[in-house]
Amino acid sequence: MCGVYGFIGKPTKETPRIIKHLGLLNESRGGDSTGLAVITRKNIVIDKKAINATAYFKGLNKHKVVAQYRNASFLTVLGHTRLATTGMVNDKNAHPFMQDNIIFTHNGIISNFYELETEHKTDFNVDSEIIGHLLANIDYKEAFKNLAGFFTVPYVDILQPDLLHVAVHNQVFSYAFKGDQVYYSSDIKHLKYALMGLGFQICQGGDDVLYRFYMVNNKMTVSKEKITAKPYVYAGYSTSGYSYYQNDTTWKTIAPGHQVYTPQTEQKALPEPKNTLTHSERALSKRERKRLKRLEKMVNDKNMWKYSGSWDTPYAD
Repeated sequence: MCGVYGFIGKPTKETPRIIKHLGLLNESRGGDSTGLAVITRKNIVIDKKAINATAYFKGLNKHKVVAQYRNASFLTVLGHTRLATTGMVNDKNAHPFMQDNIIFTHNGIISNFYELETEHKTDFNVDSEIIGHLLANIDYKEAFKNLAGFFTVPYVDILQPDLLHVAVHNQVFSYAFKGDQVYYSSDIKHLKYALMGLGFQICQGGDDVLYRFYMVNNKMTVSKEKITAKPYVYAGYSTSGYSYYQNDTTWKTIAPGHQVYTPQTEQKALPEPKNTLTHSERALSKRERKRLKRLEKMVNDKNMWKYSGSWDTPYAD
């Protein structure tokens, strides 16, 4: 489990703060590494470190990476918090990645990673990297058809910096829109908090969908296209000591530090970390802590998070 979050559209003075809050909130989904890709029509900045979001945004003030472009005519931000599953925890293996002209992040696991590495004669450290390789070298529909596992993949082709793609298969994704701005995050609660009182409509994403976000007549527009992926075959592998799923299936070693199995019983996901937000709280100013307290109250109110409506309809309180 990792966290993805970001922005596309015309930035405002609030954009750096919102990106910072979304990054801190996504720390509960991954604390091994944090990174940002900031893309304008003239510049590309990719900054990533093998530290948690609290240290990234507080100690290094990385929200200023976004702030320096808040007056840009158009801005795209790809953010990520990593829970390592393949590859060691270091700066190089942190997201975002850039493969040729594709800049991307990934939440999930590509279970046929080694099969694809053999087929395409690549030598990546992280399973996510094969996604960028496929997108850069073959048709996007074929790229997703080649992938097994589960994924949310926000990506930008630098030849089209004003267009954000997000591919979703068996994973979580939410987005919020208002006028010429779109924010997105793994968890709908993150958007509900970070955009509180700002008039955004918040939507829960669907499954097996490729979203495209782009500007038309000074308003952000979203289009959706159906995608397919390979049947799910889970490969549990780790060089970092993680075992993402539990069941009673026998593991088979296929490479040093890597294992794979074919599940014989229903897989049960490990429980997610509690969203206490204590790490985030230490990084927030006095004014922001008040907002945090309101969030904690909302998190504890089960009725607040009841979702009514169909996928991709505005979130209903």
